[in-house]
Amino acid sequence: MNQKISDRTFNFAVKISKYQVSLKEKKYYEIASQLFRSWISIWANVSEAQSSSSKKDFINKMNIALKESRETIFRLKLLEQ
Repeated sequence: MNQKISDRTFNFAVKISKYQVSLKEKKYYEIASQLFRSWISIWANVSEAQSSSSKKDFINKMNIALKESRETIFRLKLLEQ
């Protein structure tokens, strides 16, 4: 799989969007909203990193994306319970 990270994060954002709809149907409004925001932040920061002005800026944006991904994983695990 040689897909760019920006494409992979976008594709996963689409899946999260669809999952968010099913969560809202189950009346999990707050966690659905939080999950969507954290994942969209990952996609946005990865996208911004692709056009960063310096290596330091790139690393900073990717670190933010990493933190948001940990938050997203936590929420997904919480939903599994």
